[in-house]
Amino acid sequence: MLVLACSASAVHEKGQLGPYNISFDMNTTDNYLISADGPSNGAANGLRFTRYNLSITGESGLIFVVLTDYGIDVPANDDDNKNIVDGLLQIAGCSRPEEYKVTIDGHRGILERSQSCNISPPALVTCVSYSPDAAIKSNVYRGRINCRIVSTYPWQTTRDMLNTIHIEIGQDYL
Repeated sequence: MLVLACSASAVHEKGQLGPYNISFDMNTTDNYLISADGPSNGAANGLRFTRYNLSITGESGLIFVVLTDYGIDVPANDDDNKNIVDGLLQIAGCSRPEEYKVTIDGHRGILERSQSCNISPPALVTCVSYSPDAAIKSNVYRGRINCRIVSTYPWQTTRDMLNTIHIEIGQDYL
């Protein structure tokens, strides 16, 4: 497990999360702690996967980044990403989310956010799902890896993190 404690404005974070290189800017003066763990293995809907987790815990909120490698290309279209985000918001007890189609690091994704969640303390919850290796394959937008991000940081910090996140995937994974 990797643990880093950070405090500064506009710090460019970079490190390894399993076999992936990840980088982003937090753009906050808050103190925060970054920790990573994985791999963990599992299966859902007949698909086996390996998962890696990164958490950023700070004075103004928290962010979870979850990379899931299915080992095979799976659909990564808007409906698939929406189903993932809806599930994340349901777990947080959120209702009436705002939905947006977004581009994260050059890849299509879905972002939903809700202020109406059953969490304490009350906060805006932002959830994103996209595939950092997605491409059109056999006329379908597909990717092997899914990235899910859940944030309770203020919108400006979350937005800046999402606008700068980059995940490098080794050539042996493509």
